[in-house]
Amino acid sequence: MRACGKTDVGLRRHENQDTFAVEQGEKLLIAVVCDGMGGAEGGQIASSVAVETFMKEMRALIRADMTAEQLRELASFCVAKANTAVYQRALQDPAYQGMGTTLVSAVAEEKYAIVCNIGDSRAYLIRGGEITRITHDHSVVQTLVENGNITAEEARTHPNRNLITRALGPDENTLCDAFEVSFTKGDKILLCTDGLVVTATDDEICRAVCAGESAEESLDDLIALAKAQGAPSAVFYNYDSLNVLLTSVPIFVFAKQHLNLSSFREGDRQAKALAFVRQLSRYSFGVYLVHPMVIELLQHFGIDTFSCNAFFSVPLLAVFVFAVSTAISALLSRVPIVNKYFV
Repeated sequence: MRACGKTDVGLRRHENQDTFAVEQGEKLLIAVVCDGMGGAEGGQIASSVAVETFMKEMRALIRADMTAEQLRELASFCVAKANTAVYQRALQDPAYQGMGTTLVSAVAEEKYAIVCNIGDSRAYLIRGGEITRITHDHSVVQTLVENGNITAEEARTHPNRNLITRALGPDENTLCDAFEVSFTKGDKILLCTDGLVVTATDDEICRAVCAGESAEESLDDLIALAKAQGAPSAVFYNYDSLNVLLTSVPIFVFAKQHLNLSSFREGDRQAKALAFVRQLSRYSFGVYLVHPMVIELLQHFGIDTFSCNAFFSVPLLAVFVFAVSTAISALLSRVPIVNKYFV
């Protein structure tokens, strides 16, 4: 019986809010994975505090001769202690109020494992080339699936897929779910965050795990799979992507065909359009400099092109960012030195 773990920042964020720990003893193995939330710094603190507390309590109390029921009680107790630690840490600093984290853990011996979870981080059992989800997501989309409103496949791309109904930290008395899973030779348990779940299907996850010659290789394959499956979105939104070319060229062609300066005459509609374009062009360099900061600020508050369906989010955010950046550039143009060198 052996275990390993890996994490990756992925393609969407600049910071990694996931934290994990794996510890293997002579007879028992302990693993825990947390995915933080509550802003860049708050999410990282929440997941780190939860993992550190869970592992600290486990090391202090676990015994090799514990029964399955005793391990279940111990694991639930350690999750509760982790919840209290995150909750109290948030009370110490108003900036971190409301921060939280998901958690999924496994305490395993040769014949069984005790799995606990809060939030939408998952545990899977892979046995004989088939995959079974052990945990139950505490999320809005899971409720919709259970009520028959959407399918499990639709849940993966639903605009509210990131909304969870239970987490460590926000509520002082949050309870976890606990499961006992029997083991047979060759079985594997996978703990993962939603970063994998929303980019790959269960069958794809199963194939990647089974294809790897080692646990480390399987994890590398899973990370590569998540990045590859997420790549269309990431490529679509990145500055150096083909999408920039595909959107910029039509805009350029339109401007050349319909905003031909030599054909404008004073007083006609085109002249008015020209005046408007000239006014905007005064702020274009300022918009170029400012807009990345506007995007970063929105992402800090969890607002990005993944907040809802890309068909709506991309144009809406593009217009919003452009408008805000133009307004900031216009205000900055009133500063003499800025107006002289940048406008």
